[in-house]
Amino acid sequence: MVVAVERGLEGIGDELKKRGFETVDWSSYKNPIDALIYSGILGIPSDVFSFENLDTSSSLNDEREFFMLNVDNMTIDEISQALQSRIYKPLF
Repeated sequence: MVVAVERGLEGIGDELKKRGFETVDWSSYKNPIDALIYSGILGIPSDVFSFENLDTSSSLNDEREFFMLNVDNMTIDEISQALQSRIYKPLF
């Protein structure tokens, strides 16, 4: 699974690498991704709408989709589990 990491979350990216995920820099990676981890006010990453020149087709299928995960207030175990299952915990 290719996980794009928002700038500033490199520490989380390093921990995910240790768990077997392929992590890449969101702002510079130009190939297909399966997921994006980000942090931001109101859950909107600063550069999430910068899709120019990014092939967002999933490496798991031919659709142009990827899983977005706001990692604010999440542990590395919760992040890893959410990425593996592609499911958030209930918000409330």
